[in-house]
Amino acid sequence: MSLKADEVVHLLSRGKYIAISPYIWVNSILISEVALNLLNRYEVINLIDLVGFRYEVLERVAARRGMLKELSRIIIGQRIQPSVIFELDEKPSLLRNKPIFATASKWLKAFKDYGYRKVSVRRASSLPIFSVEGEDFRALVRITPQGLEDVKISPQMQRILYIIEESLEIYGPFKFRDAIIIISKELGISKEESRTLLKQLIKQGLIKIVKGGYLECMR
Repeated sequence: MSLKADEVVHLLSRGKYIAISPYIWVNSILISEVALNLLNRYEVINLIDLVGFRYEVLERVAARRGMLKELSRIIIGQRIQPSVIFELDEKPSLLRNKPIFATASKWLKAFKDYGYRKVSVRRASSLPIFSVEGEDFRALVRITPQGLEDVKISPQMQRILYIIEESLEIYGPFKFRDAIIIISKELGISKEESRTLLKQLIKQGLIKIVKGGYLECMR
């Protein structure tokens, strides 16, 4: 199942997930989005921070959402009744159903026993595009200092992605050189132009070349 940026935020806000990214700034943005989203359900959000949450990130995300006046409802540092947790030093039984964010997965095994599921947040390209993956969903989002956004692509690129996805379903795994031929024939363009367009999709993180030279669609 492929999700959009706002759907990722709503999913992580439900708790029962541990979102893991090695980047503190990425965690700070995800936490900001989730904390602001939870203000729709709770009067006060209490954030436990054990790593170095960046408050200026919260301010930027709140400004984009038009919620700067609501920041007084987000409390950082009090350990009583946490709403969102950044890094862990508590027993899983004390943190049930809370959104958790971490820079490493060393705590994951203990939390799995309490129904928590891992969500990996990885950079998908040289651009600020990240893959957010759980057991039963995947999302490709743009993460900027202002928050999460959907990855926007042109109609032509959407058509190419659709052709690749459909071809993978019909033919099974195929390599980059095969994709060049498929796109060239489907769009009636030269192989060189097809190669250039596919490389643009790779740069945007929408497709990637995996082991053996095979093509994988990321959305």
